[in-house]
Amino acid sequence: MVTRAREEDGFGLIELLIAMTILSVGILAVVAAFSSGIVAIDRANRTSTATALADVRVELYRGIRYCAIQLTPPLPADATYVGDPAYTASQVAPQPSTGACPSAPYPCIENACVASQTLRGGEGRNYRVDTYIVFELPTDETGTQLGRELKKVTVVVRDFDTPSKTLAREVTAFDRASGS
Repeated sequence: MVTRAREEDGFGLIELLIAMTILSVGILAVVAAFSSGIVAIDRANRTSTATALADVRVELYRGIRYCAIQLTPPLPADATYVGDPAYTASQVAPQPSTGACPSAPYPCIENACVASQTLRGGEGRNYRVDTYIVFELPTDETGTQLGRELKKVTVVVRDFDTPSKTLAREVTAFDRASGS
């Protein structure tokens, strides 16, 4: 009987160490899953806030007359603004009054005509909101003009801390018939 007790001496400790190792690996996997979930929720939060900011900005343009859809100079010249695919050197700037639209300064609701600005989201983060307005002629695949000139408004919302990271982009076109 003494010989048999010596063979099992310390066996419970080894089992316990193996079980604790397996349990700690499992707990680490669960913690990693929670960590990646938190990152995904944060990303979704930033994206939904950016989309809401872009939508509000476009709705502001829908609330003003066609002739007032423009950008207030001076336009930004930084690499982030001019490096966007929506940028063109011929952004829509104030034009002389034709009598159909109020003379300058044009009515600009909540700084909608400012080309680049910083807005704070509901969760307290800052976002960079860039607006691009260009004239566009609708054409078919052969290049034949299909209609009147449109004003294409592109609103791009970027992460304030890393402006190269685009979070939301909304594009809409306005026809002169929608209001002058």
